[in-house]
Amino acid sequence: MITSKMYLPSTILQDWIKVFWFMESDINDPIQSKLILPDGCATILFILKGDMYVEEYNSTVAKGIYVVPPISKFHKTHISKDSCIIDIQLKPGIFTKLFNIPVEKLELKFYDIKELSLNFDYSIIGQLFSCLNNKYLMIKLLNNYFTELFYKKDFQKDSLIIGLSDLYKKGNLDNFFYEQKLSIRQIQRKVKEFTGLSPKEISKIARFYNVLTEYRYNSEDMKFAHIAQKNNYTDQSHFIKEFKSFTSKTPKNFLFEAEEYAQFIGLSKINNSFLHTI
Repeated sequence: MITSKMYLPSTILQDWIKVFWFMESDINDPIQSKLILPDGCATILFILKGDMYVEEYNSTVAKGIYVVPPISKFHKTHISKDSCIIDIQLKPGIFTKLFNIPVEKLELKFYDIKELSLNFDYSIIGQLFSCLNNKYLMIKLLNNYFTELFYKKDFQKDSLIIGLSDLYKKGNLDNFFYEQKLSIRQIQRKVKEFTGLSPKEISKIARFYNVLTEYRYNSEDMKFAHIAQKNNYTDQSHFIKEFKSFTSKTPKNFLFEAEEYAQFIGLSKINNSFLHTI
């Protein structure tokens, strides 16, 4: 069985990192698969043991640190038995600010961190591995590590990063364009460079995850017309079509197979108080 749990980073990191997402499998498990939903995040992937195969990349990676570009459609991931994988989900635009590499230039593949950064402290892998059975210490290590990384980079938020964070959270495209002091064409070009996505695609992802969160709270009494209106879809048909583009399932059918989607399992943990700030 693959377990999926999400942990909030420390308060100081929450403007830049969405979650620390742990996926693990038991030593007695065979290789297992989960569907991964697109989330618009470039991620830093720590594989502490085991290996991962992603069908979208047709590639397998084992112990190490990797950068994974945003994927715009759902895909299947296979995890070997006795695995521990941590996905550091960076908020839109943060990867480019940290590494000075436009996300739009990245190919759809795993990048070993050494390909992109000569200054990334690789010793974090050994430190995390040494405390595999203590999540508290692992989260503490990650918080300290990334706080120091952002500090070394003298990381400062700007209006675009702030706007992208708000767009990713609320999905309000009109507000995003209104608050930026650039032309629409300039905004679209900068957002593509920073995220590999268009503002419209980020808005769609934001709405989708707002719907998923609502599913966790109200799955027994889902009124799709109300959800469509609440999340600014044109109508119920528009909502169903867009939802299906992310999951391949209608909203109704999705609920019967929700446990196959790794992020949805993680969202389940949020409502069961497994998402902690440490």
